[in-house]
Amino acid sequence: MMAKTAPTTNKTMSQLPDITAENQTELEELALTLDAFQGQFLLVFARCNYDRVRSRLIQCLQDSSPMEIRTVTLNPDDTALYQRIQRELQGDKPGALMVLGLESLLSLERMLAGADLVREEFRQHCPFPVVVWVTDSVKAQWMQFARNLESWGVSSQFTISRGELAALFTLLGICQEQQGDISAAIHYFEQALVGWQELQRFEYQGIVLREIIYGYFCPINRIQPATIPSDEYNQIQQKLKDYIQQALTAFNRAQRRDLIADSIGVFGAVLRELQDWQQLQELAEQALAFDQGENRRDKLALDYTFLADVALAEERWQDAKELAETALSG
Repeated sequence: MMAKTAPTTNKTMSQLPDITAENQTELEELALTLDAFQGQFLLVFARCNYDRVRSRLIQCLQDSSPMEIRTVTLNPDDTALYQRIQRELQGDKPGALMVLGLESLLSLERMLAGADLVREEFRQHCPFPVVVWVTDSVKAQWMQFARNLESWGVSSQFTISRGELAALFTLLGICQEQQGDISAAIHYFEQALVGWQELQRFEYQGIVLREIIYGYFCPINRIQPATIPSDEYNQIQQKLKDYIQQALTAFNRAQRRDLIADSIGVFGAVLRELQDWQQLQELAEQALAFDQGENRRDKLALDYTFLADVALAEERWQDAKELAETALSG
């Protein structure tokens, strides 16, 4: 493989997008370290727990470095690190080497123990820095099964931004929700909520709150109040009311009337279950006004249905009949 030349884009590392200031500083220090150890063996542990962040960092480092940085991605069934590197390079001596895929190995302990036994081979026959990308879990196993080789290494720590972290817990919550693990979903959503609150991203606060409300409402909707202690049921009811108010406040602060209208299915069902007819009426009227203004005809039936529920609860029989008929007429 031909030596890599300096990038022609004139894009410095500090100008690249999607890299946090902390990671940018750490990446610049890593680049300086690789340059300083040209022609020498150096083991570097690049610690990063997030695939998306790691991919951006690797691309940034490769694009901004004038040296040739080779990459070896281990296969799950690999068991010998040194031999795999030598087989991949076939005698080449790159400026630096990056090793990926340790977290996917089927026999990580075996590979690490074997690498520790042949650690002198790395120093004698790898005259270039070797950057091993590891998660915290993999790094801990290096310390356990390849203690001697690990002691030769230096570390760079890369983190995730608060926004990315909040988005990732949100995503994990949705995945758990889809798999039916409502308790785990609520756990992730509540962690994500803290992140969105710190970032003052009001629309995402409201969306996550809506998912939390749905998660809490599911078990209530499946069981009868008589089957759980009344004080516990009352606490859940109050929590749901508080979360609905917080979500509506967040959507209003974000000036997202559309998200309020889109939430009528979840919020309306909860308020109907809790028999909070006043708030249900206010919410349904707000959603109806938005849906009529935006000509969202497919949404109107649900708005009218909740208004009919309120009229029925208040024994406004004629109003309930007319609203129900309007909902059915579509």
